[in-house]
Amino acid sequence: MRIVGTLLLSGWLLMAPPMQAGGPDPAAPMAAWRPLLRFETTAECEATKMRLERETVGVGNTAHSHRNDTNPMVGLRCIPADPIPPPK
Repeated sequence: MRIVGTLLLSGWLLMAPPMQAGGPDPAAPMAAWRPLLRFETTAECEATKMRLERETVGVGNTAHSHRNDTNPMVGLRCIPADPIPPPK
């Protein structure tokens, strides 16, 4: 089977929000997010998301900050990998 004009993906994508001056911007439109990893199941994606968030607690923070706002792994989302049109 040959599919022309569309790249088909299956499974789930772990997406990261774009970074702003103050850290990740989870309110940004999904078109601005970047894919990190692809998974066959939502369970695999969610497990990796939780592991990355847990392993990077404190990353990007100053020594006096207890907030996690600048951690680049905060705000990750698992989304279905829908068909993506090829670049023009």
